[in-house]
Amino acid sequence: MINVVFICDNNYALPTRTAINSLKKTQSSKLCIYVIAVDLSIENINLFNSLSSENITVKVLQKSNEFQNVGENHPYVSKAALFKFFLPSMIKEDKVLYLDGDIIVGAELDDLYGCNIQRYYAAVVKDMAGMIAGHHEKMNHESYFNSGVMLLNLKKMRQENTADKLLKAKKEDVWKHFMDQDTLNLVFAEKVKYLSPKYNFMLGNMRTYKYEQIADFYGVSVKEIMSPVIWHLTNYLKPWDDINSCMSELWLRYVIPEDIKYILGNYCKSLSSKLEMLAQQQEVLMKKQDMLMKKQDMQIQKNSRRLFKCIQQNNKYAIYILGCPIYKEKEDKIYIFGVLMWNHRWFKENR
Repeated sequence: MINVVFICDNNYALPTRTAINSLKKTQSSKLCIYVIAVDLSIENINLFNSLSSENITVKVLQKSNEFQNVGENHPYVSKAALFKFFLPSMIKEDKVLYLDGDIIVGAELDDLYGCNIQRYYAAVVKDMAGMIAGHHEKMNHESYFNSGVMLLNLKKMRQENTADKLLKAKKEDVWKHFMDQDTLNLVFAEKVKYLSPKYNFMLGNMRTYKYEQIADFYGVSVKEIMSPVIWHLTNYLKPWDDINSCMSELWLRYVIPEDIKYILGNYCKSLSSKLEMLAQQQEVLMKKQDMLMKKQDMQIQKNSRRLFKCIQQNNKYAIYILGCPIYKEKEDKIYIFGVLMWNHRWFKENR
């Protein structure tokens, strides 16, 4: 039996259901999936309950958000994430695999779940972007992990009362950068087992780095990270909001039928927003084009005055191109290109 836990509020209910469905489609082992439902609507609770099947049991644990006044708001993570601190008291298992809702499971989890973590708080994957940003250095740690995928040793966490330590550390958080990740790294103090990045392949790294650079950071082969066991959609653009986001095609395979209408609605809103943005950009470009055309016309006129010049004096005319006369009336003679051609009277009568 593999015990898995998700935490979600109404904002993350849909992607969490999709993540659970990816588990259903890829696992042969029996699963017990706990959903910590934070202020979840009845509709969302019923949809989660409907995901239970012969090999999968979904248990919805309803909770109210107790952490509204704890720490800072984070633009991408709900305060519901702070329930991670209290999983040992909510779930009686000795070991559980915690997963964020923005993941896709692509292969069997038996090897991951079978990791021996008796001496550790958790088995985790290093956070490449976090370490490059120096988040481990501010704690005087050698490494720094991502808290979106964690094989947690709940038994050890209960024995050492980490819940109180985590909440205290969060209230005293001086960095205020992450909702829960800094706190978990600080309190676990590197008593964790580091795993291959294939168990938590963070797509956000692909914005900046190539596969070869990511493989080099983790000390693994490119082949290993090309076939992740768990895809983590850490990129800012999420597939439930935009069809053009990274891995949206794979993610859409696991959306349950009941959620399709919401996905289509999100895509329509996204498309409408993009069209509105394009219309605004087009208006700005047209204004810029008008300004450029006016400038160009003014320049042409200015250049034409330099290029072509016509002078009238005493009913006689002189025409110059680039300062050279091509037509000039002088006395009773007419000059064209500096050549005396006709007398003035004959030219006027016959032109």
